[in-house]
Amino acid sequence: MNEKMNYGLTRMSQMFSMIEDVVDVFAGPNEDKDATIRLMVGTISQETDLGMYKDRTPHKYGEGLTQVDAGLPYKDILERGGKWLDIAADKFGIDFSIIKHRDLAYSPLVGIILCRVKYKLVPSSIPKDYNGQWTYYKRWYNSFLGAATQDEFKESYTAGMKEYSEYLDSKIPLDEDIAYDLKEAKRIVSLNSDLEIKLATAKAEALQLKEELSKKDKAVDQLNKTVKQMREEKTTNSNKK
Repeated sequence: MNEKMNYGLTRMSQMFSMIEDVVDVFAGPNEDKDATIRLMVGTISQETDLGMYKDRTPHKYGEGLTQVDAGLPYKDILERGGKWLDIAADKFGIDFSIIKHRDLAYSPLVGIILCRVKYKLVPSSIPKDYNGQWTYYKRWYNSFLGAATQDEFKESYTAGMKEYSEYLDSKIPLDEDIAYDLKEAKRIVSLNSDLEIKLATAKAEALQLKEELSKKDKAVDQLNKTVKQMREEKTTNSNKK
């Protein structure tokens, strides 16, 4: 992840951290945050190649990391997204009243916030599967006026999931056996973009499951110790009789 970045980013991991923070702040009680993160990563990968593509028409159409369109689309987010912008203002210390559309060119955090707010204004929940996310993105973000095609989005989405997967690898230390298994899985699925998407989707779930199993193992060990102690006490009491 040493590519040249744009829009005020210093590194790709910084962007992924911002996405996670924004998703976490806006998350509803029943929201699938993993699905939201995947949609955000896929959107930014499609719009600006995760910040590596420099906008050739600055201050004219879409602006910044998430390519928020000027004019009515931008105004609509500000006017209808007041509740969410207030939350972001409180959490991140941003005064949205003084921010102009062209400021998005150098403020990746604001771009990510506005992208998430735009999706928050959608009446239906975010789909968990890739096909559903493509349809959701095309209808509510790119729109019928946008040039994105499904093939193009799939390529961008797959690349985004691969980069995010590598970010997760660097973020969470794994034991040698699991790290080797993940490396082998990546090698196997590298020839199939559908499997690449599924691997990235499953990784966060696998890591969470690993933590839960570890907790269960500790609970079982404690239970075994308790049972053993009870048996020893029973044997001692029997011998006394």
